[in-house]
Amino acid sequence: MKASLIYMYNANKKQIFISLLSFIFIAAVAFVSMGNYIKQESGEVRQMIIVALVFLVYIIFAVLVFLQAMSAFGKMTESTLFRLTPISGKKIVLAILSYAAISLLCFEVIGTMFFYSISMKVIKGT
Repeated sequence: MKASLIYMYNANKKQIFISLLSFIFIAAVAFVSMGNYIKQESGEVRQMIIVALVFLVYIIFAVLVFLQAMSAFGKMTESTLFRLTPISGKKIVLAILSYAAISLLCFEVIGTMFFYSISMKVIKGT
């Protein structure tokens, strides 16, 4: 199972890094733009709009990371070298689910850090 996890990681390494870095960039831009509205009295509506947009982007990127993890299954089954190895179907399915869980967990950690920092900036007195 370790070999199949490494294969799926190597097959999707560029896609996952690009999607995570683009999420970090979008959330950072929203975080910086929200800092401009904190000092204004009428900025609360804009802050909520920015938080809602970041949450929407977060959901979109979570689905994207999950789809990228599931696309590794197709790449894995098309590989002739991988098909010749004696691995049972149960281990392949377990490896795919483990890979999807690990990639979503990494994304959750990054997203939670951004949401925590944004919420600390929005809440008054912190």
